[in-house]
Amino acid sequence: MINVAINGFGRIGRAVTRLLCEGAEDHGLRLVAVNDPMPIDLAAHLLRHDTTYGPCHSSVDFKTDQLQVAGEKISYFRNPVLQSLDWQRSEPHLLIESSGQYHHSDQLSPVIRGGLKKILTASPIRGKIDATISFGVNHQQLATDMSLVSNASCTTNCLATVLQPLVERWSIVSGTITSIHATTADQNLQDGPHADYRLARSAIQSIVPTKTGATDALGLVMPQLANRFEGWVMRVPTLNVSALEVTLQFVKPASAEEVNETLLAASNQQLTGILSVVDEPLVSVDFLQHPASAIVDLQMTKQTGNLIKLLAWYDNEWGFANRLVDTSCYWGQLQ
Repeated sequence: MINVAINGFGRIGRAVTRLLCEGAEDHGLRLVAVNDPMPIDLAAHLLRHDTTYGPCHSSVDFKTDQLQVAGEKISYFRNPVLQSLDWQRSEPHLLIESSGQYHHSDQLSPVIRGGLKKILTASPIRGKIDATISFGVNHQQLATDMSLVSNASCTTNCLATVLQPLVERWSIVSGTITSIHATTADQNLQDGPHADYRLARSAIQSIVPTKTGATDALGLVMPQLANRFEGWVMRVPTLNVSALEVTLQFVKPASAEEVNETLLAASNQQLTGILSVVDEPLVSVDFLQHPASAIVDLQMTKQTGNLIKLLAWYDNEWGFANRLVDTSCYWGQLQ
């Protein structure tokens, strides 16, 4: 059994907790510790009652410094300085960093020097790291001697998952993406301060265009596609589930039918559970709590000349949380 700790008990941290504690599947992971500044009673309340996913299916209780989920006792810390935490009483083998507060490897290196052997970040990270992973695409790169790994982002995982079976069959010259993305915690309910002037505006009133790091991270996951993609995000006023519009330029023409057949085959073979397809006229809410990284909408695939246009849905919280669990399990079990 691999002991796991979570730093950051926000949307992703709580989703991972639910997957580990209330799921029927045995991942070989045990959640032993959580660190977050919020009071423990509030943490328990937000885990019990979730506006997006509904009530937690497991019992949730707490003591002074301990969460109790489905009978499992989880140490709870409120230390804002990660490297000063004493992990001895919980002894995690791996830390999932989901606070979004650490953007450079230099910020996490002291934690590793302090004795935590493996850190998996739930966001892209700059600086010197061992790997950027999209599970199902390049997780075989993971090795026992690695200590700092990024799981990229929900959008990068969606994009790489869609592209993986296509690049095995066709040469891609370039591509563009538009992520129609649900609101996230860094947006404002009403106009207010933000480093990004567009994100400073009310999230519930407008469609908000902003930049994405998914195309840069794609080059780390799939080096053969580095510097070949550009794109942006359109934040929309929904709670969850996003869609990724992908336009691809192939060296030689490929029909929409051929592309769909390739993606369907991959969803039933090497990418089962990670890539999914749908052939119904569905909308975003239909994919709530879907565990796949990408669900390709086959009815939306279009072709003109050497261009292919695709649409892939993704639950930007639940799908990504599933990949964090998958990556933690695979990495932690390596001998």
